[in-house]
Amino acid sequence: MLKLLKNRSFGSLVLSQFLGAFNDNAFKQLILLLTVGAATTGAIPWVQDSGLAVDASGVNRQELPATIFALPFVVLCLITGALADRFSKSSIIKVANVLEVVVMGFGLLAIYLESYLGLLAVVGFMGAQSALFGPSKYGILKEMLSERDMSRANALIQTTTTIAILGGFVAAGELLDRFPDRLWLPGAAYLLIAALGLVSSLPIQHQRARVPEREIPWNLPAEFARHWRALRGQPTLAVSIAGSAFYYFVAALLVLVVNEYGIIELGLS
Repeated sequence: MLKLLKNRSFGSLVLSQFLGAFNDNAFKQLILLLTVGAATTGAIPWVQDSGLAVDASGVNRQELPATIFALPFVVLCLITGALADRFSKSSIIKVANVLEVVVMGFGLLAIYLESYLGLLAVVGFMGAQSALFGPSKYGILKEMLSERDMSRANALIQTTTTIAILGGFVAAGELLDRFPDRLWLPGAAYLLIAALGLVSSLPIQHQRARVPEREIPWNLPAEFARHWRALRGQPTLAVSIAGSAFYYFVAALLVLVVNEYGIIELGLS
């Protein structure tokens, strides 16, 4: 593993994607905690006053930011996958990191303006930026490493991503507990982490575009149908996709359940 990390491009990719995954989940969890807390007596007023955070019966709507974050992965996956073929994956990774800095800048602005709607928009753009980053993050491994290193490289990417996700959840709770009246501080921290992610991606060696003639599938319904038909002859791939989708569905649902039970039922911070 250490030998792999000494590869400058791969080491930079691991650090960049770690910071990005940490930031995405820390920001999303902060919004989820604000949303759940909007239905309690200790709610932040500008969040509580938003009908997007709490419905008319006083029930929080944390499923809304969770869905907004996940939707771009479903809608844009075919386009971002084609982009990773048509253009340089290393360039896409760096562009995605630039976009993350911009998105986190808007996140800080939404917090400063006390706009819950703005925070939801940022969550959506954050999901879109991550959807752009994903295919290139995984696809570039074959271009920067030998085939014998692929299993270890994928394991390292997956492990660091999971650690970053869990760390982001913890950081969001700690920051909200410490700075409930100064949320701009967590916002500034997320912007700083995004900037560090951008800097860490710069050493990744440039890779040429692999399929520059690849057409971008703007007709998404037709493209989804084509992929669905292709899965009929690939049962192993179909089961793998279904299993992965179910895993992430349960993981996303668990976060919402833990937030709800901890704050609403147990009254925890």
